[in-house]
Amino acid sequence: MKSRKILAMLMAASIVASLASCNSSEEASEPSESSTASSSTPATTTTDSGVLAATTEVTAEDILARDYSEPLTISFAGIQVTDGLDYNHGNEYYEWWSETFNVEWDITSLTFDNWVERMNTWMNADDLPDWSVWNFNAGDGANYADQGLVYEMPDGWKEEYPNLAAAATCTPANAYYEELYGGMYYFFRPVFANNFPADVITNHTSMFIRTDMAEQAGYDLSANIESGTISLTEFLECMQAIKDAGIVEYPWYNTPSYVGAALDRATTASGCYSNAYYKGSDGQYHWGPAEEETGVKEALRQIKEAYDNGVLYPEFYTLQDPDDIGHFYAAGDCAANMYSGMAAWFDRYDQYMQENLGVSFWDTSDVFIITDDEGNAHDDPSTNNWACNILSPYLDETKYERIMSIWDYGCTEEGQLRIRLGIPDVDWKYNDAGEIEVTLEEQGYATLEDKYTSLYPITGNMFILSDDYSFINPGFTEKARDKVSDLYIKRAEITTADDREIDWDLLSYSSQAMNLASMTYADEYANIITKSGDFDTNYDQWVSDKMSMIQPVLDELNAAFGE
Repeated sequence: MKSRKILAMLMAASIVASLASCNSSEEASEPSESSTASSSTPATTTTDSGVLAATTEVTAEDILARDYSEPLTISFAGIQVTDGLDYNHGNEYYEWWSETFNVEWDITSLTFDNWVERMNTWMNADDLPDWSVWNFNAGDGANYADQGLVYEMPDGWKEEYPNLAAAATCTPANAYYEELYGGMYYFFRPVFANNFPADVITNHTSMFIRTDMAEQAGYDLSANIESGTISLTEFLECMQAIKDAGIVEYPWYNTPSYVGAALDRATTASGCYSNAYYKGSDGQYHWGPAEEETGVKEALRQIKEAYDNGVLYPEFYTLQDPDDIGHFYAAGDCAANMYSGMAAWFDRYDQYMQENLGVSFWDTSDVFIITDDEGNAHDDPSTNNWACNILSPYLDETKYERIMSIWDYGCTEEGQLRIRLGIPDVDWKYNDAGEIEVTLEEQGYATLEDKYTSLYPITGNMFILSDDYSFINPGFTEKARDKVSDLYIKRAEITTADDREIDWDLLSYSSQAMNLASMTYADEYANIITKSGDFDTNYDQWVSDKMSMIQPVLDELNAAFGE
């Protein structure tokens, strides 16, 4: 508890300091073709407190004092919804938001597997919920904005909701696409700001491994534990050793999306998390899966062999999040998951493993950065955002003002404290010395989510994402905070994104050809993994079949931006 108090003393001054510094950062607010992977590098605040509310005339108190007497039902659609949880009156955490802003949430739960399809269906049918979280696609984004299928922010919104406007500058994507589309249609949600411990922003997906099973199987992970990294080759060898030892039947459980994430971290331009198109050293654009230099084919060959050998769960393509990770922390019949390498998940794994398996995550497991055989962790240069908020074009003025007020309040220090730490004077409090104390342990809870089931997506990822705060959040254990910081620092040292520029031309390019060539790469790779017959024949045929769609895109990109 003492260590949490020490960090919490700094939290009130730094929790939203990132936003104040983002608001004054020229790099964050002026996108350009020369932006690099470190263009969102954290800046230090020049104010004493670093509180965003101190830089605007609209305070949290002002927002709460507005007239919310008219009850509203607001429809919401997004991933990370916990089915069965009453987000209106299920507990006092959510009840405060519902009662304070006088809203009833009508929630549609999406999964990672149906997210893109459902959202595109709604937008093309001109039938969006009031507020949705969308996995932005530049081609569709341009079309939807042009056709008026998403809400365009009215003039003056930045002055009316300045806390939200300040937070929006933490990712250069907001200013870039606002200028590109001639209006603000998409609110890209910032991931990191002042608390980020490294110089280069990288992807947080990491490999969770039962090190006790590896030790039992006689596989030596000591060097990997020391470095915090494991190559895809080493990972699959470790899983094969665990299977051969008869410890578990299928050591690796993951959804196609996270199998794709493992492939993505060890290769260039696989298309799963990274962009499948890239500009090569020849100044021309290429398609990653078709190029030997990207390593996609050979890495997928390794995963295919692991699947054929029974290392990867044979019906992985049927799994949905969190069914796969449940095999790790609940059933205990799994030795590895690729998953979100964030402090909150480290604590959850530990809590769930103690509850379900009677063992500690920290005593039995570790988290590793996946690399290629040369020790490189692959990433595209980051624009420091994940997904975006969009509004229905048919939103009336009252609903618009209510949603924007909620977002604006969530970007104040007071709002962030409530979102991240829970109810003031119940879940946390200021002591006589002015320090913040988290009181969950005294109530018998390990985490805030242990008490309230889930903080996502309505609050926890309302706009400012939880990633940046995880480095200092006193509600997480010191082990989890240290681990996530260590992983990001190490990943930044070996990332391929370090010396690459953000390719805004590629990111924002849209055309009919590109739309026709779009595909869910993780599902495509899953089909190749599970397909019988010769791998080379199957893979080469897949590439050949796709090239009729891909080549027109490459021709367009090279004609427009090639060197």
